[in-house]
Amino acid sequence: MSKETKLLEIVAEILECELEEVSLETELNEDIWDSLSVVSFMAEADSEFGKTLSPTEVVAVKSVKDLLDLIQ
Repeated sequence: MSKETKLLEIVAEILECELEEVSLETELNEDIWDSLSVVSFMAEADSEFGKTLSPTEVVAVKSVKDLLDLIQ
């Protein structure tokens, strides 16, 4: 499984939506990307991709593509 595919699965799970509803272009605004989402993503990034991210990095993202850039 590619990093992109795994990332999309993780984001869909965090946002509690269907995988088909998430793409790299999906915007992560403050209405859907709250503090719980940030913490959840940080934990997943560490366990799935071996990346330790700071809250500041994850809060600053604007789209799922930005998350992909963080884990590359």
